[in-house]
Amino acid sequence: MNNLLNSGTLFVKNQFLIIINHMQKTYITVLMALIFASTQLTAQVKEFDLSTYQTSDYKRSSLDLNTQLRQGASDKSSLFDKQLDYKERQFSSNGQLKSTWDYIDFKRERIINYGSSVDLYGSYLHIQKDSIISAIKKNYSDGRIVFSVNGFYNYEQFYGNRLKNSWYINGDLNFAGRTDNTTTKNDSIIKKSSFQGDPLISSSIKIGHAHGRMEHVSVASEAIYILDDLEASGLLTRALTDNDVVKLADKINELKQERFFDERLYRMKVMEELIGFLKENSLIEAESVKVFNIISDYHFMAGIQTRTSGKRLYYDLSIKDTYFYYNNESSRTYNYNNVDGYFNIGFQANKPISLKWQRNFSSNISLSNLPILDAAANYSIGYYPNTRTYFSANTNVNLNLRYLSKQNYVLNNTFGLGVYGYYYLSEKMRLSASMSLYNAHVENALVIRAENIAKKIDNSIQQTFNLALTYYIF
Repeated sequence: MNNLLNSGTLFVKNQFLIIINHMQKTYITVLMALIFASTQLTAQVKEFDLSTYQTSDYKRSSLDLNTQLRQGASDKSSLFDKQLDYKERQFSSNGQLKSTWDYIDFKRERIINYGSSVDLYGSYLHIQKDSIISAIKKNYSDGRIVFSVNGFYNYEQFYGNRLKNSWYINGDLNFAGRTDNTTTKNDSIIKKSSFQGDPLISSSIKIGHAHGRMEHVSVASEAIYILDDLEASGLLTRALTDNDVVKLADKINELKQERFFDERLYRMKVMEELIGFLKENSLIEAESVKVFNIISDYHFMAGIQTRTSGKRLYYDLSIKDTYFYYNNESSRTYNYNNVDGYFNIGFQANKPISLKWQRNFSSNISLSNLPILDAAANYSIGYYPNTRTYFSANTNVNLNLRYLSKQNYVLNNTFGLGVYGYYYLSEKMRLSASMSLYNAHVENALVIRAENIAKKIDNSIQQTFNLALTYYIF
């Protein structure tokens, strides 16, 4: 067993070297750009430090309708005992229609969050595989439709003098059914298969503890936008203070609790309340068309962007129960029912560098009884050029080590780079796009004897592109 662990450690090191060497130039360029941005942009911090804002109490619900289209392509080669085994090309395309309802009751001392979603998903996958050793060419196509329903409930209780520590409990229940149609061609032999209506039911519960907390600072950035523009337009009647930003942010947070299916009613209430607030606090003398336009543009656009600030260390235990059953056209049935346990520890550190820049870092390690080890880290820089637009660049590393038996394990390393952006066509409609490039290294090792290990290695470089149009119902 010790030899196996030592071999596994050696494989981890070797694979990281392969990943880094393969993408070294791109990685160094992007990483240097991210570090330069995060160190140089601190000079752009506004007089009000967004990271000092503490989220005020609120209640909020939302109902969203989301559509997405994605495509991906990959080119992979496989080595077995240092010899080329096969080459594989893959193309995938999928679409999704999803409706989500979410409710949150936020207080400084506790947070309650629950909701549900309905999801319809369709996909197409085509794989062309050329075996070098056996000289067999294989083509595989799969069309799939999946329907799922999900529900969840989260509760977090804070304690301590500054309410910076917490314990939490989360639970969820999921149901999914799918229809598959596949076609496999080995040289001239064609085989088709399908199965329908196979249910997957899963439920989980998680209990954990955390040090630190994340604050939502989006409303504070909106308040700064409004007050800065009013000041630049010569409409303010006195000098601004940090307290003005906090009070206006809290007022905005209060108004976001209101939900009207008729958007006109919400607009009327917001304009009356915010203009009244500015007058009551002697920030403006009277309402005007220009004041109205400034508030309207920033409230209905700037407040949409989600930003957080703070540091949080968390650890939790969870139990997941999964049941799966299927019956295909050949009448073969398969039942799977299993209960798994997980231990997870993670860390988050998000920082609003300025009104227009944000940096985020997260990492976590997860262990399960399967046994599986998962580790991941992500670093990103976000840029908000205006209230309608957002861009980000990120780099991430993931490791997965799974022992199938005492004599067999699978090690999977991935390193990725990605860019993401969105633009709001209106306050209810968002167009977003993302692109990623990542290297995956999968090693399957079978220990025949302590000194003899047979390895199968898959290396792939994959690119994905995602385009989505989201409409917020209310």
